[in-house]
Amino acid sequence: MKNKLTALLIASLSSAALAEGDNNGRTSGRAGSAYSTGDFIDGALLNPSLAANFKDEDDFALNLNFGVFATDPDELVENGEDLVDLLDQYDNGRELSINDADKISQLLTDISGANAYVSGGGNIAFAIPNNTVAATVFVRSNVNASVVPLVDPNDFATLTNQTGGQFDSDDLNSSVAVRGSMVTEIGIALAKKFNFTQSGEWLVGVTPKQVEAETFFYVDTVSDFDEDNIEEDEQTISETFFTMDAGVTYLNGNMRYAMVVNNLIGQDIDSVALGEDLSIEPQAIASVGYSLEWVNLDAAVELNSAKNYALVDETQIARVGVEFGSHTWARLRLGYKTDIQSSLEDTYTLGLGLAPFDAVNLDLTLMAGDKNTYGTSLQLGFRF
Repeated sequence: MKNKLTALLIASLSSAALAEGDNNGRTSGRAGSAYSTGDFIDGALLNPSLAANFKDEDDFALNLNFGVFATDPDELVENGEDLVDLLDQYDNGRELSINDADKISQLLTDISGANAYVSGGGNIAFAIPNNTVAATVFVRSNVNASVVPLVDPNDFATLTNQTGGQFDSDDLNSSVAVRGSMVTEIGIALAKKFNFTQSGEWLVGVTPKQVEAETFFYVDTVSDFDEDNIEEDEQTISETFFTMDAGVTYLNGNMRYAMVVNNLIGQDIDSVALGEDLSIEPQAIASVGYSLEWVNLDAAVELNSAKNYALVDETQIARVGVEFGSHTWARLRLGYKTDIQSSLEDTYTLGLGLAPFDAVNLDLTLMAGDKNTYGTSLQLGFRF
């Protein structure tokens, strides 16, 4: 049973095969801030109007992305593993020493009220740039899950009463729960370039998409938890619906200005948690950027908060990022993002991309923040 809580974090992602935003190996290098300066494939997944942001020499593009992000501010995983390792010694009953009883009590106290959060997923995208209607087709899936210990206060009395006598770890009622959601989207970003004004160009785009949203919940006692049983025993509810994203980008010299609204048609979905809904609501993002051949600067902010079902809290992210280098050889990326609602820790990102002759690219991003916050994402792409 060693490493059960670590396994639970990983297993909670196992159903997500393919996600947007920070799971993109390229854009995550600048903290996902590519809403106004992104290109016709990576940027189009954030802002549909960017599907029309291509050059004359661009033809087709295909990429695959995967990423994972986790934060454990209360050291739940470390304390939980110590607790499970200790309880393993009492699987079949034995005399409970005073020292072990004190250790178990302290570890139960340490994990009480703690939580760990993990998100991840990926996407597959194929872009067809053209002057009639540029298109980027994609499939993406994103999972968000939280791990929460449910400490039973009666366990402290159980430990006290059984100290010096026979004790079995099954006598404890404290448990571990994982709850979260997985959202899978199949869509196509459609965009076109217009010259509405005397100076500058306008990119206008929409992304009609089918969405399948699923909530899940799994709980088991700390002593009996088995990561192999998560998918078998978890409770799930899912629903499929149609919605769309819309975006507009204004290009004026080297400056870029963008506005995006995701999920124009909102949806409230019944969840496995009684009295709670998974709300997928419209969310607006504003962005400003500066673009040259060798450098891109971008800042973006979500204008309204959104409820994160796994966190049971609101999040609202602001991002800033920079990208240096040659599109045909190598790119270095730096970024920073913060949650205005303070539900997630501030995160710094570092990305490196290799793209020989702009034909094949491999991009890797590393993320780190305060209080045991880490993540990574990877992209493999092809240009035809």
